[in-house]
Amino acid sequence: MKHSYARFVTPLVVLLCFGSMNLQSTTAQPEGVGEWSSVIKLPLRGIHAILLPTGNVMLFTVGPEQPQPFLFAPLNSALQSIDRPGYEIFCSSHNLLADGKLLIIGGRDKVNTAGLPNITLYDPFNNTFTRQKNMNLGRWYPSSIQLGDNRVLIIAGTYLDAESQKVLHNRLPQVYYKGNLKTLTGAKGTVSLYPRLALMADGRVFIAGPSQYSKYLDPNGRGQLITGPTRTFTSRDAGALCQYEDGKLLYMGGGDPPTDTAEVIDLNQPDPQWRQLSSRMIAPRRHLNSTLLPDGKVLITGGVSGAGFNNTTTPVLTAEVWDPATEEFTPLSDMATGRWYHSTTLMLPDGRLLCSGGEDSLNAEIYSPPYLFQGRRPYISGFPSVLYYGKSYEARFTSINNIVAMNLIKLSSVTHSVNFDQRIVRLSFSRSGRTLQFTLPTNPNLCPPGYYMLFVIDKSGRPSVGKIVRVRA
Repeated sequence: MKHSYARFVTPLVVLLCFGSMNLQSTTAQPEGVGEWSSVIKLPLRGIHAILLPTGNVMLFTVGPEQPQPFLFAPLNSALQSIDRPGYEIFCSSHNLLADGKLLIIGGRDKVNTAGLPNITLYDPFNNTFTRQKNMNLGRWYPSSIQLGDNRVLIIAGTYLDAESQKVLHNRLPQVYYKGNLKTLTGAKGTVSLYPRLALMADGRVFIAGPSQYSKYLDPNGRGQLITGPTRTFTSRDAGALCQYEDGKLLYMGGGDPPTDTAEVIDLNQPDPQWRQLSSRMIAPRRHLNSTLLPDGKVLITGGVSGAGFNNTTTPVLTAEVWDPATEEFTPLSDMATGRWYHSTTLMLPDGRLLCSGGEDSLNAEIYSPPYLFQGRRPYISGFPSVLYYGKSYEARFTSINNIVAMNLIKLSSVTHSVNFDQRIVRLSFSRSGRTLQFTLPTNPNLCPPGYYMLFVIDKSGRPSVGKIVRVRA
């Protein structure tokens, strides 16, 4: 059964231009529910999707039908195939480092469906792959997260045990830094595959699930793994986690049968505890994606509502948005194609979202949220492309309304309902005429080094086109 919850009204033809955007007319008012593009054919399933500092999106999938990655240009949907690193990087994790290079961790051994110990760096500026030192053991379905000091914590995944010939969990986290690996022997333990992670202000990593039992991991020294609060819902397998504010997490959906419930936690509190929301999503979902919008709201796309691992007879077509201010879910417009297991969604600099993948779905759709149909957007200019911690800067803006927010959104790196380093950084700023004075945080745990999209938002909720900037120490 296809779930469709968009609110339909009198037909309205909308003619707008945002760069090379192609907006199709619909029977729903785009300014209220947004609009999906026509389906874009692709030569692969977008199982892994990464927005690169160049503005292109890297997509890669599983062999043998099309094992090499592609670069997708959002403005004209052009595709360019690129070389692959020499092994299957499907079911890996991936993080954009401070210098903009992409760290790809693990992969799949095609013979036994276990993890590979491989690590590779992809340089998007000269389009090259460079192998790094191998990890302690293989990792299939691992997770990783960038730390404030630009180390990357690597955790979980499975490998083939040479002695028993059994597929086992890799119970030892590791930390990657500049080609070297350190094993955290003090943090040994089994966690769920593709664990949902969040970097905390004090540098620890919060492991939110999918298991019901949360954990804290200290990545310093030998490492330490500590039991955390228990979530209100049972296993949220194939659910989605989003850090929508510093230390504030939203976890929604997942489970079998899927649930429409969601819960939040504030890690800034002395004794953080999960709290179930009174509001619910418009439908149960598993294999959904959650994506931060420029204003800090959370877009929810795709998934299936029926029982089973990947019940493709029950796609949820209607997107929805969660507002942290009201804690309410609101339905948006319908995509044309079901997006379930192996689908991805990420934010593009122009404020649209690319949604691709799903088993046997060799295509993509681009979603234009309601804020793209509400008139003239603000424009920002005149600031450096490299920003330093604790420093203040000026930016010029043009807008018919006052600017009410200035936010950084980290470039997305998505697979299997996980956006590994997704976060929003709300900048402090002041106005003087048409000039904004803004300051970067001093704590890199709240704004890990690397590439972000810089947005300003006016009082009507319209964001500027995001400018890709680099944050560094």
